[in-house]
Order: sequence, then C-alpha cells, then structure tokens
Amino acid sequence: MIHEDFNMREHNFVGHLAEPDQGSDKAVIVIMGGEQSLFPGIKIAERFADYGIVGLSVSLFGADGLPEGPDRCPIDVFEYAVNYLRDAKKISHISTYGQSMGSIFAVLVAEYIGGIENVIMVSPTHVPFEGTLKDKKHMSGHSVATWRGRDIPYVTADFSKMKAGKYLKHPAAAHKVTGMWVAYYEAYQDKDREQKAWLPIEKTNARVLLIAGGADEAWPAEYSVNVLKSYLERKNYTHDFKAIVYPNVSHLTGMMPNKEREKKLYRLIPLIGFMYKSFGKHKKECMEAFAKSEEEIINWLSA
Repeated sequence: MIHEDFNMREHNFVGHLAEPDQGSDKAVIVIMGGEQSLFPGIKIAERFADYGIVGLSVSLFGADGLPEGPDRCPIDVFEYAVNYLRDAKKISHISTYGQSMGSIFAVLVAEYIGGIENVIMVSPTHVPFEGTLKDKKHMSGHSVATWRGRDIPYVTADFSKMKAGKYLKHPAAAHKVTGMWVAYYEAYQDKDREQKAWLPIEKTNARVLLIAGGADEAWPAEYSVNVLKSYLERKNYTHDFKAIVYPNVSHLTGMMPNKEREKKLYRLIPLIGFMYKSFGKHKKECMEAFAKSEEEIINWLSA
C-alpha cells in the first residue's frame, strides 16, 4: 500500500492518501471531520485501499491552515484534492464518503466541484449546521461550511439548552438520546430555516447511498436518511439511490479500520460503549452493522 500526505502550504489541502500497490482507476474522498479523531480518516482510506480503491482522507479542521474547530470549513480545499486525483493520479471515477459531519461535505463537494460519481452518506444530517468554536461549547454565528468565503445556509442547534439523557416521544428517539441529539432535533423543528439550509442533493448528479443507525445517539440520522430519500423521490431523481437504516444501531457505523492491522484500535471497543450508549447496549447488532454496511458500500462502488 502506497501512502502520501498533503498540507495546506504545499498542496492547498490537508489529507492522507492510501493507494493499492497495483493502483486503481477508482478513488474515494473520505471526509470524517478533523485531523484528530477516534477513528482517523486515513484508517478508513486504507480500508478502501484494501478493496482496490484509492482512498484519500481530507481534513476539515485541526491542522495548520485550516480552522481550529468545525467552523467555516472551506469546501474550496476539495478542488485541489479532486484535481490531484484527476491530474496526478489519472483517476476517472471519484466518489465521496462522508461520515457524520462529513456527510455535509460529501454532498457539497459533489454539488460545487462536480464530477463525483457516488455520494455515500453515513450517519448523516440533511442540513449544514452552525459552526462551533474550538471549545465546542459556543456557537460561532457562522456556517460550518463556506464556499469562496461565503457561508453555506445552516440551522442553529442551541447547545445551551441541552439536557443529557432526555427522552423524547418520537419514533426516532426510542432510545435514550444525548443532549446533542435533542439540540439537533429541536433545530429541525424550525421548518423555514431547515428548508433554506436543505442540502440540494439532487444537484450532485451522483448515485446516492444513505446509511444510518436507528438508535443514533448524536443526532436524528434516521430522520435525515428518510427525508433525503423522500426528497429524491419527489424530485424524480434519475440516478440510483438507496436508503438503509439498521435498527438499534449507533451513530458509529459504516466503514471501519482493518481489524488485522488495527488490533490496538479494536481493543478500545469496550470504551466506545461509554461514548456511544447505543453501541454499549446493542454491541452485537452494532458490530454486525459494521460488516453489513461495509459490504453495502463496497458493492455500491463496484456497481
């Protein structure tokens, strides 16, 4: 497996590439969030490389030249990442894979930059949200995403009113949700702002795969998957799209690092149950969903 790193000063984007030794004419841009996370984007990029697909993880924040936190992250950097794949690597089939917050950028990259064949959204939201400052407690008053320096429309989630462990009488909240979940659920009730911020996924002109866990603790991902599916149906979308919801499954799903290479990482699995309550409660189903969702994603990219 061939690796390459990128930085803002030399390449105008921060990223990490994993390329199969035999090369490939397919690539997936992996968008997980910041430079530092529980499961680094490069580990997911490497997983795609295991299947013979070039993986390029692109960071949104937390590195020199990028925002410190999830606030006003520039879509513009992906122009350089896409051009690198096309021009330097001569790759003709490019897809985006966005997990959690990365799902927003998976759509926006396809919309603003174009030429993306598949948009894969895992544990997604259907709207961008307001950025948060480095302390992750205060809102910035700006969008989490920008294009050419201008804010992308967003909804505001009021984290000051969060009450951890609050129950809601809603089908998507049959589990004990977090305060973050509540904040986003309430943000979606502002229908006027939700409509203005709606990700115009039909403008991607890509095949779309949507995956969520029915017991997502972070935000109502199942709701987002269902409304995006209905939205595409109303638009009479002409490209392939598919929506999958795994009951009782956590926010943490989708592609996972290689088990054989990342044994140390997998030893942290018991700790995940403390961070993701649904995972701790339904560990077997969540682990099964890792395998099922990975199979769905690879089959989708192979079609």
